[in-house]
Amino acid sequence: MKVQKYKFEIGSFVRATLCMAIITSCSAKFLKKENSDQLLHNEEYDKAVHVSNVETTAPSGPAGKYVQITPADYKELYPKKLKIKVVRRRAKKVAPTINPTKESAKNVSGGRAPHLPDFEDPTSFDGRRPIVDPFRVGEKVSYEVSYFGVVAGELNMQVLPFVYVNGRKSYHFKASGQTASVFDMFYAVDDWLETFVDYENMIPMSYALHVKESKQLRETRCFFNWDTLVGSYWDKRITKEDGIEEKKFEWKILEYSQNVFSAPYYMRTFDLSPGKKLVYRLAHEKENILLTGTIVRKEKLETLAGTFDTVVVKPHIEIGGVFKPIGDIFIWLTDDDRKFIVRIESKIKIGKIIAAVKHIDRGEGSAPEPSPTPQKSDETLPRSGSHKSVKNINKNSGREPSSILSHE
Repeated sequence: MKVQKYKFEIGSFVRATLCMAIITSCSAKFLKKENSDQLLHNEEYDKAVHVSNVETTAPSGPAGKYVQITPADYKELYPKKLKIKVVRRRAKKVAPTINPTKESAKNVSGGRAPHLPDFEDPTSFDGRRPIVDPFRVGEKVSYEVSYFGVVAGELNMQVLPFVYVNGRKSYHFKASGQTASVFDMFYAVDDWLETFVDYENMIPMSYALHVKESKQLRETRCFFNWDTLVGSYWDKRITKEDGIEEKKFEWKILEYSQNVFSAPYYMRTFDLSPGKKLVYRLAHEKENILLTGTIVRKEKLETLAGTFDTVVVKPHIEIGGVFKPIGDIFIWLTDDDRKFIVRIESKIKIGKIIAAVKHIDRGEGSAPEPSPTPQKSDETLPRSGSHKSVKNINKNSGREPSSILSHE
């Protein structure tokens, strides 16, 4: 059914942050296949994506500031064989059509470069660069992933040192997820993914998903060619039942689209004040999606990593201008300049999956993280993915206000 397909699309987005499978099988070990590495190797992807190390991990300019580079500079800074060009032109108007906001018409004030596409909120940007960069090399956020109140596994989201991808300086984001040892006897999961995002334009170059589970071995690759606006997708899977399966296709993508794995990171670059619009494009498996977010409320959240002032976001998606139901997904982000994701809840048919932060390493050049809330004799910290809302800053604390998004 169509609805199930769209639930899978947003499920991929959730997997980018949860990176876990629901525990539903009865196998005790990882699937093994002779020569699996060779069978799953993707030569086409390796030819399209060239990654090399950056000598320094420091951004090319003051932290959080837009690096102004003239067209003449690019000829010297970047080789001619780039797979991606600097996109400065106005985004094409395609369905769904969103008129520019009043702020976007004024976002060149104060010496800032205009932000494109013009339907994205420009408040926190100078051109395509965030005014305050929320990412630090060495950042690592660890979560307990729970199902039915039981810790089923662990998720880690990281910011690795900068790299050059096809000659362009890029962020290197990684997420990994493993089942807890008690669940390995039922269904073992050891998955990890990585995505590279262009430093200047904040658009993804590629992603790679590596799946090692009880019932499958899988390698998925996706590359966005920004010269031709074509997305290329490869998927190779090995299962006991069906052996080796391969899937490959291309589709036209829209300018400034995120992939499903860069999308959670890109969310952190926006101003998430109540009343703001969270809107950006997402391209995934032949679909061009508009992801919007409702800023539901502000909330003080007590976690194993400390107590945080947070903003709660509820994502929605539109495809071809049509709203698609995706179920109840809520994301808690810290209400500061880093906007760490500290909690995710995703309701499913039976129960819900929760990723609750347990530790934050803030990365290079960061202030120390807050001390965990001390335990009291009559009160224990939340465990197994649960959380305690110390104070809901929004007065409408028991209910979700109507959407703040308006498509003018």
